[in-house]
Amino acid sequence: MSKNTSRHLISILLVVGISVGFIYFQFRDVNWSRVFDVLKHVNLVYIGIACLAMFLYWWLEAVVLHRFGKQADPTLKLRTSFRITMIGQFFNSVTPFASGGQPAQLYLLTRRKIDIGLASSVLLIKFIIYQAVIVGTFIFFLIVGFPLLGHTTFEIKYLILIGFVINLGVIVFLMTVAKSERIAAAIVHLLLKPALLFVKKEKREGIRESADSKIFSFHEESVRFSGNKRLIWECVGYTTLQLLFLFEYSLFCVT
Repeated sequence: MSKNTSRHLISILLVVGISVGFIYFQFRDVNWSRVFDVLKHVNLVYIGIACLAMFLYWWLEAVVLHRFGKQADPTLKLRTSFRITMIGQFFNSVTPFASGGQPAQLYLLTRRKIDIGLASSVLLIKFIIYQAVIVGTFIFFLIVGFPLLGHTTFEIKYLILIGFVINLGVIVFLMTVAKSERIAAAIVHLLLKPALLFVKKEKREGIRESADSKIFSFHEESVRFSGNKRLIWECVGYTTLQLLFLFEYSLFCVT
């Protein structure tokens, strides 16, 4: 067995092992006889539509990643972008607060010999667009639907507003990081401080210089991406459709 085959086999076994462990942990207290009784009355048409909507949600996310990724790697294929997207979904599912998806995608992009600063800017711009579309959708539903919450409890109405403010704050922060090289550098150097305590003194300056180089690359590419208005609006359209399919999926799951 070749080295690459062994590596892929170990990766597959690791993913299967994590998946089985995660499923067991989540469903260990489930009453399976009751689950099977409920499944007998499931509307398979709704389930099929929900699965299709979820697949289209993932596919459109892969399309957005592909559109930006092609700017960094012209040889990037759509099926590769879809694979990277699904790996990100997997790590989002098995890590707390869905925090592992983007680091996993960043690792896969750098494995394709894409500069880490460029790969980071691809994922950041993609995430900013996603958050911006969520906020835009949020504003629409606040205008249309907030008066309908008049009969709900005080806490629910203002929890919705707090959620909106948090999402808006995330966008403002990310756009500031993308636009300001100085702020991005300050954040990275702050995060590097505890890590450099475990590095020999003679190597610390080299690490800082390498980080500054990556930050410069990240900033330059972020500015370049944000200046491509046609690409931005194209991906806004894809992301809007993506969220519509997510809402449709949620609707059929509830139904």
